[in-house]
Amino acid sequence: MSLKAPTSGTNSTPSQVYTIRARLSAQDGNPAGTWVPRQVQSGIVSSSQVNIYIQGNPPIYPNMCPSTTYTLVASGPPGTAFTSWSFQGDFTSAWGDGFQGDVTTGIDFSGGQITVNGYNSCGSFSYSRTVGRDSNCPYYLTASDVEVYPNPAISEEITVEWPAKANVSSITLIDKKSHKHKVILPKENKAKFDLKNLKPGEYYLHLYVGEVVIPKKFLKK
Repeated sequence: MSLKAPTSGTNSTPSQVYTIRARLSAQDGNPAGTWVPRQVQSGIVSSSQVNIYIQGNPPIYPNMCPSTTYTLVASGPPGTAFTSWSFQGDFTSAWGDGFQGDVTTGIDFSGGQITVNGYNSCGSFSYSRTVGRDSNCPYYLTASDVEVYPNPAISEEITVEWPAKANVSSITLIDKKSHKHKVILPKENKAKFDLKNLKPGEYYLHLYVGEVVIPKKFLKK
């Protein structure tokens, strides 16, 4: 059986999914007169018919947390094929193939855009979805949350301070050549470093939060 939907004129068929019911004969292995529904897409896939979501049951529509890996699924109407994915934003790794993709967000992730390209028998399409940072994420310390003062250091001591809700286990002071000069195990959300034995130049404080390292640069005059 072949059906053809009008594509122009006053009786043109809008691009959307339709349900067609076919009545089977006894020779199809079913009781004679059985009606079987089939869904078909008429026309090119529109952006309103495509979606990208985080794999799960039920599916979750993406807002994401920093330093997290997600499996993504692209969906479309019957007959849709997905050919390529592209990603914009703070993703440390990202790939897509067919209807599935994976992304890992960076520690400073605040949002991005994910695009899938595909086609059906009527033509090709492109769909983009904007993702944001989930408001329910656990707290992640970033370099912008860390204060070092005075910076540049014009005295023999600096103070490093960070939000109290960040669990910083240790801080290491290193130079540009990655030579370690001092390690502090803080007991509160600030620490002081004595710079008397350091030459003028560029230095880094590495703040350790679990397995994550947050670098913060400062200068000694």
